[in-house]
Amino acid sequence: MKQKIILQQAIVNGYTILSATILWLLLCISWVFESDILAYLFHFSNDYPEAFRKDIQFNFIIESLTWESFISASMYHLVLIFVLFPTFMTLPFLKEKNSYFILGRNRFTSLSKAYYTSIIKYACIAAIVMVSVFVVYITLGGLFLTNALDDIGGVTAIFPDGFYNKYPYFVFLFIVVVIYGAVAFVFSLLASGIMLWINKGYIVVFIMMILYQSYVELGVKTGNKYFEIVEMVVAYNTVTPTLQLFYPLLPIIVLAMILIIFGVKRNVKGYQT
Repeated sequence: MKQKIILQQAIVNGYTILSATILWLLLCISWVFESDILAYLFHFSNDYPEAFRKDIQFNFIIESLTWESFISASMYHLVLIFVLFPTFMTLPFLKEKNSYFILGRNRFTSLSKAYYTSIIKYACIAAIVMVSVFVVYITLGGLFLTNALDDIGGVTAIFPDGFYNKYPYFVFLFIVVVIYGAVAFVFSLLASGIMLWINKGYIVVFIMMILYQSYVELGVKTGNKYFEIVEMVVAYNTVTPTLQLFYPLLPIIVLAMILIIFGVKRNVKGYQT
């Protein structure tokens, strides 16, 4: 019963709800201001004949409602802060670490296992919640969108020829479920690993942002396939082959595992002394 309550609190809490809400709002706001929709609605040229102006305006609006424009504009302001969302959703792990694992440590047959289980739990929650927001967003958007291109590059390499042209929704569904889900999961692991060593949530957020920005900068400057994390976030607009998109997660996984393994040992040993 206690485990069920803790699981509910891990899923339904202020951090997760706020993160999901902000993610949704940023997607919507970014699309509105970075697409051409506002210009076509409120600043449409007066050079066209009045008799045909509304029809022409309507056609421009319809033509702007493409998958490529929708996804690119929606993600415009999220690329450099993507890591914040899985980080915020993982912050409740600090509360478990500093209360549940301390007060109830004698009830665990294996405290180390309890730590690992909780870390995986929060990584799954971060990935599922983020993926859910993206899936709902592109599903609703897909009701009004068409594709302007026959292909969008590297990410479609795993699909049959012409698949994107016929089923763009499923290609973007693959991006948000598999690629964005993997990014959220791995960065949540890294956040948990840092939390095993640091007890201040705002410091964890700061460190995660510094690491992410440094990783992005390193990838841009070196062009090394193991550091081009931004290619995963902009998977809808890259020539990088599908499998290679996941390479940047490997160094992060290694770092996360080191922090987690030694962090768990450190905390468990601290409770025993």
